Amino acid sequence: MRNIKNIDIKKAVIHILDNNMDEPVLSEAELEINDDISEFLIRHIMKTSSDDEAKCAVFNEGRNVIKEIAEDTINRQDTFLENSREIAKYFFRSMKSNSNIPSGDLVICLFNCEYGITLGILKLDYNKTYIHSIDYKDDKMIISVLPQMIGLPGGGQKLQKCAFINFLQENYNLLVLDRQSSKDNESGIAAYLLNDLLNCIVLSDRRERTRTLLKTSEKWIRENLKEDADKAEKVRNVVSRTLKSDDVINIETMAHYAFDDHPELKEDYLNTLRDVGFEDREVPIDREWADKKLKRKRLKIDKDIEIYINSSVYEDSDRFEIKRNGDGTINIVIKHIRNYIEKQ
Repeated sequence: MRNIKNIDIKKAVIHILDNNMDEPVLSEAELEINDDISEFLIRHIMKTSSDDEAKCAVFNEGRNVIKEIAEDTINRQDTFLENSREIAKYFFRSMKSNSNIPSGDLVICLFNCEYGITLGILKLDYNKTYIHSIDYKDDKMIISVLPQMIGLPGGGQKLQKCAFINFLQENYNLLVLDRQSSKDNESGIAAYLLNDLLNCIVLSDRRERTRTLLKTSEKWIRENLKEDADKAEKVRNVVSRTLKSDDVINIETMAHYAFDDHPELKEDYLNTLRDVGFEDREVPIDREWADKKLKRKRLKIDKDIEIYINSSVYEDSDRFEIKRNGDGTINIVIKHIRNYIEKQ
């Protein structure tokens, strides 16, 4: 269910989950699906389903409240409103168990897409927004600014928690976004959507394995080669080229080319990959995601220089070159410049 595009909203409803209240405020009618509502939901669905942090998952074995409600809603669409209220109550009970979980509105929608009928659950955490206020004093009109604490995230903003449930997929039931921050971990609310509410297990599909491989490699490079730009550039270059070359890669072969005559670095790197789940030599790769992710490079150099460059230019020796100085440092040469501007 990644990168959902062909979306037709069938039903939608919104409920209020305010942690300061004793009960959720449950709507007694579905939303009217006009152009504005449809566009709002479609933009959030498209953005969330293509988010790098969205993960495929399956429901755990045994009784699962959300799974049962979702199946009933998809199979008997006339139960949508009542079932949405049950989902909202279930969410609210979980929220009340931890006062650190932010209040928000819960949008539940049923839509058709290229993957079939899908149930969407989107938690819209409140944003602080501002409105103008008009008052009169001594026959004078006074316009002021007032804060509003219940603003909803716009279609272009990222959501923190949402799930798409579809029982037509062969290997998984859900696509889940449970975005976390260090603050979440400190307050004890990390992954409450995955663990407490949905009771599901995240799967490692091609996208997730490709993302983890790239992320782990970059972290290893920063920790182990921070004083050797020469080796760091070589490893990054080998990893990038490998991810874009084949649908299945051999991490042993990749490490061999990345480290040449540095077996101790090679072994440490491979051990790091094994620690995060890469126990097999052969790894399936999402080349479409890798090509998109690696299309543009952002280089931060010695903390005070930044360069944005397309990977095609980075690999074009007539326009860009890395010169190795033999002492762990490198020179970066930008060639044949015809024009440049200074951005303010």
